[in-house]
Amino acid sequence: MFHGATPEFKLTSATPEQTWHVAGAIASGLPGSAGRPLHRQADKSKRDINRQYSCPRKGTIADARRLTGRSCDEYPFASSNEGAAAHPDLGRTVHDNCNVKDLTITTGPDGYSVCMIDAKQNSHSGSLLGKFYGEERVIDQDAFSLATSGGAPPGIP
Repeated sequence: MFHGATPEFKLTSATPEQTWHVAGAIASGLPGSAGRPLHRQADKSKRDINRQYSCPRKGTIADARRLTGRSCDEYPFASSNEGAAAHPDLGRTVHDNCNVKDLTITTGPDGYSVCMIDAKQNSHSGSLLGKFYGEERVIDQDAFSLATSGGAPPGIP
């Protein structure tokens, strides 16, 4: 990363459901655009806390969201300071197709969004994000923004 430059993570039709989710979450008011970048969180324990708020792996919330072939996608990313732990009581979803019945569709500048998306796409997108951090040398606390194109909503389960 060059001093003064904010790298941009591009989400595309390679992961259409996640791209759609992130685009919707940003459109709902959450950060990630060039004017309101995210900031990398490299501390694994803090990333895990973000995930526990947005996408718990056990318990009634996890059980209610469980769908074959899908996994829980959170935005802002768990690997960002703006992840779910920053506003744990402001969870939302962006559309009924996300199949997250415990959260409402809402807008605003704070909070996090959850969507149940294709599990393979979610895993692939996480790999792409990790590759982006390495290639662009985005280290702990560095700002980065997102660009989205080619998204498609998950089907209704």
